[in-house]
This record gives sequence, structure tokens and C-alpha cells, in this order.
Amino acid sequence: HDFYSFMAAGSTAKTTVRNLYDIRICRDPQDPVYAIHVTGNGFLYNMVRILSGTLLYAGLGKILPEDIPGILAARDRRQAGKTLPAHGLTLEAVFYPMNGRIETLDGESLPPAWTEGEAKAALKGEAHGT
Repeated sequence: HDFYSFMAAGSTAKTTVRNLYDIRICRDPQDPVYAIHVTGNGFLYNMVRILSGTLLYAGLGKILPEDIPGILAARDRRQAGKTLPAHGLTLEAVFYPMNGRIETLDGESLPPAWTEGEAKAALKGEAHGT
């Protein structure tokens, strides 16, 4: 999908198209903190923070889950939720699909995230999609 609406101003990304394979919202009943796990082939500047803010808006009833396709199609940052603060944001893992596949948090195998050329470029230090 084109995630232009979920990218902060000032990004230098050459393309705003990304693949999200998995989004999970988790919470331990004993803990007031929610965890949002996102698996994809690349992320735009502040994309996960904006996605999280949009999910928060949906949870608060400010938007409906059915509004998300329209937000994507609008290619308008103002249509998405607020950018949540970075406090608490943690990068847990980076997966390099050297075997051509990656897995979700529950072990489901996904199709290749990158072509072989993209994987080689990433290993040389060139950022994917930026």
C-alpha cells in the first residue's frame, strides 16, 4: 500500500509504498500499557508512531476502522491520527530475509520482503526504499 498519509513531513523517501504483514495490539490484563507489534518490509519516517496514533483514534471512536482505506487513498497526512510520542517506542528486532522468507511473531512464514538485489543493497548499507 501507499503509506503517504502515514509519513511525517520532511521525509526523503523515494517511494511511500510499503508492505505491512502483521499488526498486533497486545495487553497484559495486569498492565495498563498496550504493545503494538508491526511487521513490514520497511517503514517511513514516523510511520509506526502515526499508525499507532491512528489506531488510538479508532479506539477512542474518533475514526472508524472502515475509514483506514480512505485515509490510505487520500495521500493526506492530515487524514491520519496524531503522531504519538517516541517515549516507549522500542525496536525489538530486524529480520533480514536471507533465506527468502521472514516469520511473524507467531511463527507464520511470510513471502519474501525484499528481492535478492534489495537484500544485497541493504547489507551494503543502502536503506531500503529511502
